[in-house]
Amino acid sequence: MTNRRWLTAFVHTFPLLASVVATPNAQATVTVIQAGADTHTQAGIDAPDTVSYGPSDRSFDISLDPYVVSKSDSRIDHGMTTAIASAGSAVQFNGPDNADFFVRSSVNADAGVGAFQFPAHGSASGSAFYDFSVSTESTLSFTFAAYPSGLTPSTNSYVALNLFSADTHTYLRQGLVTGLQTLSYIVPAGNYGVTLTAFAEGTIPAHLTANAQAVSGATANLSLSISAVPEPATGALMLFGLCAVGEVRRQRLKHR
Repeated sequence: MTNRRWLTAFVHTFPLLASVVATPNAQATVTVIQAGADTHTQAGIDAPDTVSYGPSDRSFDISLDPYVVSKSDSRIDHGMTTAIASAGSAVQFNGPDNADFFVRSSVNADAGVGAFQFPAHGSASGSAFYDFSVSTESTLSFTFAAYPSGLTPSTNSYVALNLFSADTHTYLRQGLVTGLQTLSYIVPAGNYGVTLTAFAEGTIPAHLTANAQAVSGATANLSLSISAVPEPATGALMLFGLCAVGEVRRQRLKHR
């Protein structure tokens, strides 16, 4: 086929090809089921811990309520001992396919030496979650910064990120996270839940011979974005279009 004929055939074919390639991929329709934030703290000195729960904030329509938040604080003083615990959590939406999470927890138990130094304990937990459904195969992309820190041997802290399939009742991801990371998961159409939790705990034993302090905390930010996986047929058509344009250019150069 001569360059002119080849080019003429391509020109007549290209509008149909372009219309197919320009047709959008199947978009991931993301439907909000619910989003929520929960916190609880507890503190105790020489007695069972007193537990405090923050408000369990829920949103079922993010167009009306795009932000959920919870906060809880506990403090107990007894003799020369103090136990303080604090937790917070929140989720903010920029549409059903984009959510930002924040969780934090902190504990500070402090005791001085003396006959009135009692054992002390504190713990804090902040949790934020988002339950949703996707209408087609989708990519869930997570970008997060998680910083757990236990500053003394008698403390413990962590940040956990879980991804759950409500259809199969299985965890697609479960466990601790730390540092700066980016993760992605390709999931079929269905119902899913994402939960981010920060936990901290600290304990001081009784009758110490020196001043003691148990300081622990964890903080995390997480961004979730949801997008449809490109259809293979559309990708192939785009590749064909690029090859066709290259062939036209090659033919032009050949016949100069």
